[in-house]
Amino acid sequence: MIGEIDFYPVLRMQRLGDIVVLQPWWKGKSLGQSLTCDLSSGTLQLVDKEDITHSYTDVFGVLGFSRMKKSSSLIVVTDAREVGILRGFPVFLVAKTRVLSGSSASSHDRSLIRTMQDAVDPSKYGGGMFLSAGGDITLCSQKHLDAGDSASAWQRADPWLTWNRVLALPLIEAGAEKFVPTIMKGFISQIKGIRFKRNGADMSSTLTIIARRSAKRPGTRQWRRGADTDANVANFVESEQIVEFHDGSITSFVQVRGSIPVMWSQTPNLKYKIPISIGPSGRSEAVLKSHVSSLSKNYGAVTAINLANLTGREGRLSDAYASAAEAVSKEISNFKFVPFDFHKECGSTKYQNLSKLWDQISGMHKDFGCLTVNGQAPTSRQTGVFRTNCIDTLDRTNVVQGMLARKSLEGVLHAKGLLAEGEGFSTAYPELEKIFRVIWADHGDEISRQYAGTGAMKSAFTRTGKRDLAGLLDDGVKSMTRYFLNNFKDGGKQDALDLVTGTFKPDKDGARAASSIRISPAIPLILATILVVLAHKNFVLLGSTQHVFTLEAIQKVWLLLFLAIAIVHNVKKYGKYLVDSPMLRPDLSIPWESR
Repeated sequence: MIGEIDFYPVLRMQRLGDIVVLQPWWKGKSLGQSLTCDLSSGTLQLVDKEDITHSYTDVFGVLGFSRMKKSSSLIVVTDAREVGILRGFPVFLVAKTRVLSGSSASSHDRSLIRTMQDAVDPSKYGGGMFLSAGGDITLCSQKHLDAGDSASAWQRADPWLTWNRVLALPLIEAGAEKFVPTIMKGFISQIKGIRFKRNGADMSSTLTIIARRSAKRPGTRQWRRGADTDANVANFVESEQIVEFHDGSITSFVQVRGSIPVMWSQTPNLKYKIPISIGPSGRSEAVLKSHVSSLSKNYGAVTAINLANLTGREGRLSDAYASAAEAVSKEISNFKFVPFDFHKECGSTKYQNLSKLWDQISGMHKDFGCLTVNGQAPTSRQTGVFRTNCIDTLDRTNVVQGMLARKSLEGVLHAKGLLAEGEGFSTAYPELEKIFRVIWADHGDEISRQYAGTGAMKSAFTRTGKRDLAGLLDDGVKSMTRYFLNNFKDGGKQDALDLVTGTFKPDKDGARAASSIRISPAIPLILATILVVLAHKNFVLLGSTQHVFTLEAIQKVWLLLFLAIAIVHNVKKYGKYLVDSPMLRPDLSIPWESR
């Protein structure tokens, strides 16, 4: 197997002061040269070395190497859990990581190292990272088929969807690319042994759902919106549904999501409904054209589905998108724009009205098709992609992506003779219906957690097919949790994502660093709450409403209430200065003003 893989599956790691040695091992013996990393000087070198037999730690790949002002850090994967098989290779979810740093690190370096630790820690901001020793996990099936195996794994890897591309560069330049596997951030779930019986046929299959998150314009829900000047969009995710049948045939259906691809921002300011700022229309048209051109190059025809409101706050943004899309569609003939006001048409419970959207796009869905491979050769290819968005590109988007995936799977089963014309699998195969709903709900929840900090709203519908009171209450809790995280926690998370993806480069981007101690912007509100509680307590102690206008009452009650009101007023007035803001690349929140 070792001759077939792209990356070493196991490394023995030994640390000697600021020198770290990584030696590849397989089946009880060392393989090839070892990699030495000098954390003080930042030097990486392949060397011949005797077998490491003691005082070592097994690691499952190097996530990357980061050079800072006076030191360096090495990021390794110390534990991983198998989640499935892709193209014959086990795929692992990163379970634990470790960041090793040199003794010469300055306080500035140490601050960045702490941020890097948060960025790669699966229990904090590093969840949903996957690796494999082979199989090109950053490539969807059609791209993998087209890529062949003539180039190296890192040359084949998708530049958008490889999470550790920047961190891996120093190792690749040192000739150590087999030590650093391509990391994909997103979601993978695989269900085996799904049975289909119809007309004498008895087939088993494996259903795999993969979401690949872009490392371009990474970030959190409010600090990264829309497109940047290079036409990268926030929350861009490629989702692939793979069905493998026991007869060897494979199908793949790909769709993408991404923030509305014009220049806009919506930075936190403590308000629940944050005003939307829209960039210059001329620049947005150019950015949208570049974005659509990239999608077309990667996927073929592009149909953009906009689920945002067509009126009100969101309506202004939808109008800007529609205007830019109209101009772009005149230049790119295979680009189509489909607006569908989800909230107006479906409300909170009328999800059957999604049939109106399906009526508009069903022809394109049929034309795009899916990749079908029998043996080594494709018998059909996917010729276009649906690009779906709402405002957050999470909740409404999840519902529609689930519908598109369902229609694709039904088409596959129909082509196999496992469904009658016009028949759905919800009644024909009840067990598949349960599996499908759960796996797509899990997919939506994980994408949402990575971007917004909570599971997806409306996921109860995806999971159960019902929109009821429990689902509405669940959405309310998630909405309030998002408000808290967006205002009081996401600045540090944004810094972590900017650092791990190379959006901020420690050795080039000046002296900015994430502060080791962040003063909570919630402190003024806590103080106001304490003042109100004290005022109430003092009022009770006064014992009678006859004393409410005495000098004592003014000092012990009214003054405290006045101070609390003044604090709340100023918090509201200066809210944008009180939220937890990113410190490394705050300029990217409003891209048309960034340097």
